Amino acid sequence: YSSPVQFAGDKAWKRISAGPGHTMAIQTNGTLWACGYNGSGRLGNGSSYDSYSSPIQIGSLTNWKEVVAAYEHTLALRTDGTLWAWGRGNDGQLGQVSDNSPHSSPVQVGTDKDWKSIGVGGYNSFGIKNNGTLWAWGYNIYGQLGIGNVTSTSSPTQVGSLTNWVNLASGYTHTLATKTDGTLWSWGNGGNGKLGLNNSKKYNFIHIPSIQTIEESQFLEDKLEELKNIKNKYEEYINKLSKKMNNIKSKYNVGGIKNKQSPSFSIQQKYD
Repeated sequence: YSSPVQFAGDKAWKRISAGPGHTMAIQTNGTLWACGYNGSGRLGNGSSYDSYSSPIQIGSLTNWKEVVAAYEHTLALRTDGTLWAWGRGNDGQLGQVSDNSPHSSPVQVGTDKDWKSIGVGGYNSFGIKNNGTLWAWGYNIYGQLGIGNVTSTSSPTQVGSLTNWVNLASGYTHTLATKTDGTLWSWGNGGNGKLGLNNSKKYNFIHIPSIQTIEESQFLEDKLEELKNIKNKYEEYINKLSKKMNNIKSKYNVGGIKNKQSPSFSIQQKYD
């Protein structure tokens, strides 16, 4: 459809969110609904195979407050302040600590009951508590969690120590958040200038907003390229060595009868 059409013919929708392949919505009566692609169980109905072209109710609870749909997982908040997640968990985005398996039904994130608002990126999750603290977990290779490193985590981790965070939004490789004083903060991958730092360098990490800024971090890309080159050199060296050994075997083992002559050879190639 290239023009708006009414969704499911109902007039009771309160909150909505769309992932790349699935749709989540909460009605005014607090019930949770989903439709679309259900890979990894991202709809939360206990299945991980079927897709649905009409909204289906997720469970029977009537206390859902907020829901956000990511690439392959979903995060939702209940009126009692508890936080729930489901779908793909490979990168720790479900916040299940030592369990990174997919979940096709909602699972609680920790035991806290003081979550106020939530957000998701591609494969990460965020939450702001009633006390204004900001928490993050999931995929973090670009520093998009803002926790001061580029290590993914399956445990909700506090971002800095500030208590004045209000709102946030996250993309696949970067995150934005506002404070109570009206200031806007960004961190993660700054390619194409999306961090708003008046430049477009490929890597612009602000791991801990307001505390640490790395203006230019090209070394990550350089290290990756270096590792690729080392891998290629190893493969080339191994292939050459394998050919030498095959030639030796052919020369000294003809027809299964080992030649009494001892091989005399040396490999002088130096690898560095």
